[in-house]
Amino acid sequence: MAKETKKEQQQVFAGQTPAFRYVDQVDRWRQEFERAKAVEETLSKLSVLDYREVDYYPQLEAVLFQEKPVPNFDELLEENRLLAQGKFFMPIAYRAGSIAFLLLILVLSPSTFLMWIIACLLLTVFASLFFTVQDRQQTIQKVVAETKEEIKRRIEYHHKTQEEARKKHEAAEQERIAAVERLLSGDIGAMLLKMDVALSSLEVGFSAEVNIDLLEGVPLFQIWLPPKAIVPTQVCTLSPGGRPAYEEKEIRSVNKQYVELCASLIMQVLSRVYEVVPTLDRCYAMGMSKSALNNECYIHLTCTRNEVIQACQAAKGLLAIQQLQAVYNADPMLNLLPIEEIQPEEWGEEVNLQALRSLHVRLKTPQFFNKIPLNAGKQE
Repeated sequence: MAKETKKEQQQVFAGQTPAFRYVDQVDRWRQEFERAKAVEETLSKLSVLDYREVDYYPQLEAVLFQEKPVPNFDELLEENRLLAQGKFFMPIAYRAGSIAFLLLILVLSPSTFLMWIIACLLLTVFASLFFTVQDRQQTIQKVVAETKEEIKRRIEYHHKTQEEARKKHEAAEQERIAAVERLLSGDIGAMLLKMDVALSSLEVGFSAEVNIDLLEGVPLFQIWLPPKAIVPTQVCTLSPGGRPAYEEKEIRSVNKQYVELCASLIMQVLSRVYEVVPTLDRCYAMGMSKSALNNECYIHLTCTRNEVIQACQAAKGLLAIQQLQAVYNADPMLNLLPIEEIQPEEWGEEVNLQALRSLHVRLKTPQFFNKIPLNAGKQE
């Protein structure tokens, strides 16, 4: 068969290029559709409210330290004994073979002079063999004794490390139980610490922050709402040919989705705080937005623990804040309008700034969400 020329090969590869380009394009279309779908699913998942209060009373019991068993060092003793014994195998075998060879010569030797020489050699080899065997026994005994001492040191080290681990475990348990007791007694520092840990692990799917001011055991939550641009303005569907198709949403539909998103974010923050702080009852919350000129409040509410528990049974976040009688204002197109901020009545008219405790928390953001275009648009 004749070999293909370079020009013919280029023609063949050039003929295959459109097929590869089509496959790559279909794969890019599929990824584009999946990204748009992931955005919608992530935002809608925030509306699912699931209140699960933490029961701290079982945590008041100290967890017993689980001590590790002492390792079995019998194999180490036998291994070292066999290793020491094996070092003398060849010397003993060499001397035993020499004795057998000299005895054979002694029996077959016709000369008396030669017999005396062989007899002297036999005595020398027998003496060497005797001292080698003695050295072997002493070496084995020494190795066994040293191995037993090493095993004893290892067992002592094991008990020592286990005792240190036990002390650390007991100290950690005492510290943990003390922290739970402080939290159950309503300690301000313990409450703020638990809020910080709980909210920093709360994953909402986008970047969000919360400011907490705590005074007289009554907190004020300033929940910074995401920008409206986070809501996609188009609906993405996949055509039978594999190409994504985009359809513009109605402005009122986009605004409604944004209001639901803000309400769900507020409910997620409040439910998570009530789940982990058992002494918290009444709290105040504001949905804030940062603008170019100043910060504006769009939603505010006052609630108690029982009210939040009941509201979390709602199907959507907006229904939940409506059940909590949240205050917000919107125009006919459902654009949120600024309203006045609130201050807890329990704080009094003049707030004692020295007693006010504050905390700033950044909610957890999944890494994949940063790679997703929030405004899905038509791509040629």
